[in-house]
Amino acid sequence: MSARLRHLKRSLRDVHLLAGAVFVFVGAGLLWTAIGMALELKQAVDLPATVLDKSLTPADRDQNPSTRYLVRVRFVEPGGQAGESDQEVEPEVWEELAAGDSYPVRYVPAKRKVIPSGIAEPIGAAIAGVMSIVVLLIGRWLVVPSARQLLTELRLLSGGTPASATVTEVFPTSSSLNRVTLWKLRYRYKDPTGQEHEAESGFLMPDEAREWQPGSVGAVRYDPRRPGTSMWLGSEGFTNDASRS
Repeated sequence: MSARLRHLKRSLRDVHLLAGAVFVFVGAGLLWTAIGMALELKQAVDLPATVLDKSLTPADRDQNPSTRYLVRVRFVEPGGQAGESDQEVEPEVWEELAAGDSYPVRYVPAKRKVIPSGIAEPIGAAIAGVMSIVVLLIGRWLVVPSARQLLTELRLLSGGTPASATVTEVFPTSSSLNRVTLWKLRYRYKDPTGQEHEAESGFLMPDEAREWQPGSVGAVRYDPRRPGTSMWLGSEGFTNDASRS
């Protein structure tokens, strides 16, 4: 397995990247829903309809947290075809309606479907839109730094300057993967001018972390133009184990 593939595999341990990707996915789904609801509202037209019957569905613990008041109506689509639909209405409206009364419906010709009347749909579309923006912003906040770090490390793998680094600390993090605590280590290295730099590794599994202790020497790669930017390679950066102390 190439160094790039190994590194990409390890990047999947970045819980911020994984969590951010989930937020972005969910946010995109909510945005798609909000856009769909908004388009339906824009395309909807009012059609006259006649009440055929009315019914109610009592509240229960499993499916209906509150009683649903329904009226069944018949309407004529723009193409002339008759259709029927069950509309949920407020209790006061339900009490006043009777068979044969007129009750308009909101109809979407492109989808040949009836949508709820009143303010429920606009409010639902607005809520979905706001939620999508919030979730997408959280996803961006989580993903962007991790993705930027990943791209930087992939660039260092191909064009970074190799160096040896001394481990200064090995510590558990507050992040976990599959209920396994992830670790990191801090290290120190020098650039050709003799200036010293400190940095942290990416996430390590416990068995990987146990291989290192303060004073151990591992391989890193740093950006020759910005020597303070580096990535931890550990023993993989050495040509043989004898290079490690």
